Amino acid sequence: MAFPQVGPHMQVSDFYVRREARRLIDRFGDEALAEARATFVKCRARDDVLAADTWLRIIAQITEMVRERAT
Repeated sequence: MAFPQVGPHMQVSDFYVRREARRLIDRFGDEALAEARATFVKCRARDDVLAADTWLRIIAQITEMVRERAT
């Protein structure tokens, strides 16, 4: 997945984070969280701080969406 172009020290928008979380849930279902975590680990391994931070936000969004769906 390619992130939108942003400058140094900028965050990816909340809209993009929600959209990506929804895409992962639609594609991977119950495995969406595991997929997001695996991608986060890959970003950390290559010292991509912006991508790792974004994936942490996507993980949080997936967790929230799954929790809302369960209620």
